[in-house]
Amino acid sequence: MRDVLAKYGRIASLRADEESAIRNLALNKRHYAAGTNLVTGELDEPDQLFIVERGRLFASVDLPGGERAITRLYFPGDIVGTANIPFDRATHTVTVSSTAATRDSQPARLRVLTPAEYANWLDNPSFETDVEQPWLVPPPWFNFSGAALASTNDFYGNQIDYPVQAKDGTNVVRIYTAGEWNGVFQDQPAAPGDIFTADGWFWLSSQDALAGNTSLQIEVQFRAGPVPLAMWVSAPVNQDSPRDQWLYLEVTNGVPAGWTQISTENARYLVAPPGTETVRFQLTLHNQGGGTGNVYADALRLMKKERVRITARRVGNEVELSWPTQGATQYQVIATEDLAQPVWAPVGSPVEGDGSVKAVRIPLGPQSRFFQVLTL
Repeated sequence: MRDVLAKYGRIASLRADEESAIRNLALNKRHYAAGTNLVTGELDEPDQLFIVERGRLFASVDLPGGERAITRLYFPGDIVGTANIPFDRATHTVTVSSTAATRDSQPARLRVLTPAEYANWLDNPSFETDVEQPWLVPPPWFNFSGAALASTNDFYGNQIDYPVQAKDGTNVVRIYTAGEWNGVFQDQPAAPGDIFTADGWFWLSSQDALAGNTSLQIEVQFRAGPVPLAMWVSAPVNQDSPRDQWLYLEVTNGVPAGWTQISTENARYLVAPPGTETVRFQLTLHNQGGGTGNVYADALRLMKKERVRITARRVGNEVELSWPTQGATQYQVIATEDLAQPVWAPVGSPVEGDGSVKAVRIPLGPQSRFFQVLTL
């Protein structure tokens, strides 16, 4: 669904209700093998739409001489079936393709996300899907050095009394000292002004902990093509970090310009600068000479924070504020009586977002009040 929103978002800005409508198009996740006809021309009624999450498809028509003409290719983010909507019968056949030159691609896949999963801009944030080998970091993560998949069937330091722990599911990624720079990253589409928060969970085992001048941090990089524009990082995990427990890291630390183009200040909300095309979430283990050990990571999050769009209306002696919410996000209504010298105070308790429209009602008083809704 992220590919769909990214494609349509380049054409026109989407309102929250429009984004919600697109997200709700995907009702079922299905896997199809190569060669499967999703729609058969002149046989099927055009009563289904498909959103391509991964893989490739093609549309074709049979010619009188027996040949077949390819009329369209479909890639991740494309909606399949819209061309047939005006007709009683399908006008072409849509087939799953698994070949690109001589290399097989993955089958097309349709996946439905919960509101909390959708708010996380990362794909496969807990390394649970698309596992091809039990030691390979699964896609779309890219292992640039010193990373491997581990699971609760493995053991820290190969000590049978110390099974690997997972924060979410059964898999984690293990980052180890294979060279000076080690880790994994994932790129996702982003645009100037997009707002993100980022965090993750990490485990340092006493059986194979970091030693020496070695540390790991989360990096969030905003990029224009290959050029890093701006970056924020988390606090590091190093040999002095607590062991044998989950450590929570949040990306809040600004980084001066140098490797990046723009200096950043400490902040929880990370704003994509002008020129941004992608956002990169990266785990970086820097071994500055002679270091050893491992760090285990799981349940990583890059949360894209949608701007709150409030609708207000009077209901009797109350004012009702409503807004579309995101999963895994809390909202707080605040109010002030004076915009010239505002003193903002919370109104009521935080509201839990779940992907639906939430509403709160506030009694009217003798004084004028001004309201905001903040994400927490």
